[in-house]
Amino acid sequence: MWKQKQRSLMDSSAPLIILLMLLMLLQLLAVMAIARVENFTRSDFPVDFIFGAGSSAFQVEGAAREDGRTPSIWDTFVYANKGLSHGASGDIACDQYHKYKEDVQHMVDTGLEAYRFSISWSRLIPDGRGRVNPKGLEYYNNLINELLMHGIQPHVTLFHFDTPQVLEDEYGGWLSRKIVNDFTAYADVCFKEFGDRVLYWTTINEGNVFAMGGYDNGIAPPGRCSFPFGLNCSKGNSITEPYIAGHNMLLAHSSAVKLYYKKHKVVTHGIEDVTTAYFIVVLPFLTVSDVFKSFFIGIDQWFWCGQNIDHFECSEKETNTFLPTNEIPSIKPLKLDNIGCQIFQDVEPLYQATQHGFVGLNIYAPWFSPYSNATEDKIATQRAIDFYIGWFLHPMVFGDYPHIIKKNAGTKIPALTPRESRLLKGSFDFIGLNHYLTLYVKDSPSSLNVNIRDIVADMGLSTLVEPEDAPENQNDDTSSSLSGILEYLRNVYANPPTYIHENGKRTERNGTLNDTSRVKYMYSYIRTLLDAIKNGSNTKGYFLWSLLDGFEPIGGYTTSFGLYYVDLDDKQLKRYPKLSAHWYSNFLKGRTIKPDEINEVVNEIFVSSTSKASDQ
Repeated sequence: MWKQKQRSLMDSSAPLIILLMLLMLLQLLAVMAIARVENFTRSDFPVDFIFGAGSSAFQVEGAAREDGRTPSIWDTFVYANKGLSHGASGDIACDQYHKYKEDVQHMVDTGLEAYRFSISWSRLIPDGRGRVNPKGLEYYNNLINELLMHGIQPHVTLFHFDTPQVLEDEYGGWLSRKIVNDFTAYADVCFKEFGDRVLYWTTINEGNVFAMGGYDNGIAPPGRCSFPFGLNCSKGNSITEPYIAGHNMLLAHSSAVKLYYKKHKVVTHGIEDVTTAYFIVVLPFLTVSDVFKSFFIGIDQWFWCGQNIDHFECSEKETNTFLPTNEIPSIKPLKLDNIGCQIFQDVEPLYQATQHGFVGLNIYAPWFSPYSNATEDKIATQRAIDFYIGWFLHPMVFGDYPHIIKKNAGTKIPALTPRESRLLKGSFDFIGLNHYLTLYVKDSPSSLNVNIRDIVADMGLSTLVEPEDAPENQNDDTSSSLSGILEYLRNVYANPPTYIHENGKRTERNGTLNDTSRVKYMYSYIRTLLDAIKNGSNTKGYFLWSLLDGFEPIGGYTTSFGLYYVDLDDKQLKRYPKLSAHWYSNFLKGRTIKPDEINEVVNEIFVSSTSKASDQ
């Protein structure tokens, strides 16, 4: 796992002026970086750097009601909110479930080195826990094997907005700590069944956006919100739920990472069967830790037969709340018949030690820039970074939430216990970034004066897509934003191994293969990425979003991100490569890319692309 260097820069006692100076320096570097790299080829990147494209299960698989798959919260959400997706659903999508071999061949034709996809939890484990669906297991084995057979590296995401609906109905999904155990068990199945071939695991995709979109404004599954913060939500609490969901995602992530790195064997259950009178009457003055230690020492000779007990963990049965033995002052107030414990004995790690894989977490990571030169906007920009980026990265690097989040959110954000902090700190091998653009930040202190606030109001700011007095075509080239976020990770979070998991250009889905704007976008961002690597960024890979024109959360099938156009009017859902697919292929196969050559290359490719499409 990533062991961070100790940095005093982000300590809560660090002077604000240092942060502001750093922020201004990063903005300057981001602007300067764009002009440094001109001609470049694939070989200019490090030998171990990988290029690929991505997707997610709900957005491309289809087969929503086939072979034992049960609904996820995303299925439920799109049927309840058809306006957001223009009536579209993921029932068929791109039908990759049946067409995975064809899609892998398109990856081969393009020259992709890796493919990032997600596993549908409700396809693999239809009840959310317990029984594994053999058809789901077969599909993902087939997809992984097909990729590897063609030399394409699988990068697997465990959760991409699609909690099994059965768990949402049972206990509220990510609002309950019960999901930590169920997610860990799901991860266990994936590590066991696929880990001999999958080396790169992402636990959760865009946890920050999922928490805000799903539990604050209600524009993402499960569509929970409350007035006046959300739109058309029948249930939810925008004030507290985003923080609770985010907190539980972090706990689930750290639990899965712990599982991957150190597999324990449960020796026994049954502490709940021990006579409660023994604890309360005989040892009423002892702490939980003392009681258990005394009890274990007393029975070790005849019950454990000399086995070495590594540790024990207990939780309150009704709430599934972990009870740290060193943090509860006395056993006297507790009802022992409501406490369940598991005793663990260490065994050799079953996963990482034999599979040699890596586990990380993904966040949505725009870059933030002050709307103006006002000091207030610069300070607000740092708040935006802390709320969007630091919300998830700070606990994993430093063991706690950023000070400004704890200050502004108060008791709305659950506190991390010392044990949780220990588990989270360093609980990643890499960070995945979904990066598309820069947001410009204006200070909005009045929102902090309102008593009832959601997470957006807690930030005390507003964001815009263009800066003050932006000239026309200001955002034609936005790639300097990538330099900003990568440089920030380098300076504040000790330069962790990083993958650009998503980066792409949204266009209208109009049937054309001439996606010139996407080609220019890709050229600009890949060029900027190379410059960042030359300047010391520890970025290990780049995945374009997306391989196919799939279902998009906002717009359904009216918007397009894909390298390949999918003809929805064709019963076979035929795929056609766009200009961007040809451009990416040229780059990946070693062609030199020059800045003044884009139009020439585009025009050349467009002729062959349209000719090929019309012939088939």
